[in-house]
Amino acid sequence: MRFLISSGGYILLLLSGFFCNAQSLDSLDLSYKYYQGKGFEYESRIYLTGGDQKKASIFIQITNLSSAEKDLAFATSTHKSLNERVPEEINYSKSYVLEGGKTLHIKLEQLIDSESQWLLLSMKINNLMYPDLFLIDERSIFTSPEIFPTLNASEDNTSTYFKSGDIIKFNNLENIEGDSLVVYHMNYNFNPAYPPMFETFNQSEGDPQNIRTFKVAVNSDIELDSTGLYQYKLSEGSLNAQGFRVENEYFPKPRTVEALIGPLRYISSNKEYSRLDSIASKQALDEFFLKVFGSPQKAKAKIKLYYNRVSKANYHFTNYKEGWKTDQGLIFIILGAPANIKKEGNYEIWTYKNGFNSSLSFTFVQVKNPYTGYHFILIRKKEYENDWFNAIDAWRGR
Repeated sequence: MRFLISSGGYILLLLSGFFCNAQSLDSLDLSYKYYQGKGFEYESRIYLTGGDQKKASIFIQITNLSSAEKDLAFATSTHKSLNERVPEEINYSKSYVLEGGKTLHIKLEQLIDSESQWLLLSMKINNLMYPDLFLIDERSIFTSPEIFPTLNASEDNTSTYFKSGDIIKFNNLENIEGDSLVVYHMNYNFNPAYPPMFETFNQSEGDPQNIRTFKVAVNSDIELDSTGLYQYKLSEGSLNAQGFRVENEYFPKPRTVEALIGPLRYISSNKEYSRLDSIASKQALDEFFLKVFGSPQKAKAKIKLYYNRVSKANYHFTNYKEGWKTDQGLIFIILGAPANIKKEGNYEIWTYKNGFNSSLSFTFVQVKNPYTGYHFILIRKKEYENDWFNAIDAWRGR
């Protein structure tokens, strides 16, 4: 249950649990994942393995952003549809105490029967309830190999990006020795997301330029010496693939002039952006900020907020392309964290409060992709036009 309390003109969100046992799965609110006031950061990844007896391996990373300890407990369950209800009794078999400022990495495993299409992750943090839902129907998601990359000497198994110079290791979920992988290193300069009211546009992102192809043994170290998109398979002819990005040392924060200019595409005119892109200097950036945001004081506050959202978009939504370029990243940067997130089939619906008596919803569809199982595309509608232009005008101080 959530309560909205008005205080001094601001709406404060008090989190007293995001689900109860009487709820159906399709009514669960997942918006806590992007709400910055909850006191922790949560990331997860799921992998499916097995033949006749499928198994899900869920990797979880939780960082305690507060100074006080947090009590954590976890449980999983499988379900045939989102019409089912949250189990009446949740058996929290994994319990932990997480000190302030520390990070917890855990792995949960759940056997999956042939009829199950959803996995419910139930998390209890200081007696508050937080759910997450994973689509486990292989007909709806692109199957990945039973291998995943991790940063050497790190317990984090949830990352979808690494940094140039990192040393990683490919781990095998089934602990089979001797396997090798084919790895493709590609240069792929993806376009930023199109505005939500563009119902028709050229969706082609071109063909990747394959820089090199090489083989690497599972459980052996590999140094990532170049940025770009990497894809790995068990063999060149395999349809089971997964990918990750390698970025510069500052990522997910935009620190270079190029990284600062790119996301401004969403709040600039074609003429403004062409000038920024062609000059690519700090002076051109400063001139743009003062022109668009107004006074230095206003510019400073808006610049901080805008690039904070860019960083969060990169952190949460990076998959085969930078998070700020994804459809979810676009909506998050311009509108912020949604007030409500629900699952409906392979759709994810974000809802924003649009005044006291109205709301604005965006629907993303989870699609098959040769690089990731976490790719969501926005269903664009002409009706978004007025709300979107109003949001852009608000950023530009009009």
